[in-house]
Amino acid sequence: SPFLSKKVKPAALYHHLLHGLGSSDLPSEAGKVKAQTVAFWNEAQQLCASDASIVASYVDPNTRGTPLHVACSLGSARVDSMKVAEAAVKCIRTIIDSSPGSISLRDNHDHVPLEGIFSAMAAAKGRDEDSAVLKSAYAFRMEVAKLLLSKNSSCVLLRG
Repeated sequence: SPFLSKKVKPAALYHHLLHGLGSSDLPSEAGKVKAQTVAFWNEAQQLCASDASIVASYVDPNTRGTPLHVACSLGSARVDSMKVAEAAVKCIRTIIDSSPGSISLRDNHDHVPLEGIFSAMAAAKGRDEDSAVLKSAYAFRMEVAKLLLSKNSSCVLLRG
């Protein structure tokens, strides 16, 4: 039937998130990367909602990364306003609700998604950023860490 919705490819959300470092093509967001826009995160959330169980649970065959891995590190590295932080957290909440098992999946580097938040923090260290950017990045990191840990408090295993 022509009224059936178009099937979303399993890797659609993963690849959308990977392209978040590309330049925004929105005139109002000139000079920003896509992940620094509310529209980017809203589109990611809509992709997830369209076929949640398939796109949120996707695992890349080469990296073993998931949409949750990418969203956590991308958000931690690029969120620069409270509006973007709120949209990114909402997107990540949708991914977690759709694929709770992703919280404890390890990629090829043996990292769970939570670790992406901290690796992005280390990469950003030393950059000059204003207090509004720092506050929004902190709010994003704390909210996502709480979400991940409240759903699966054993998702981080200490390694000796």
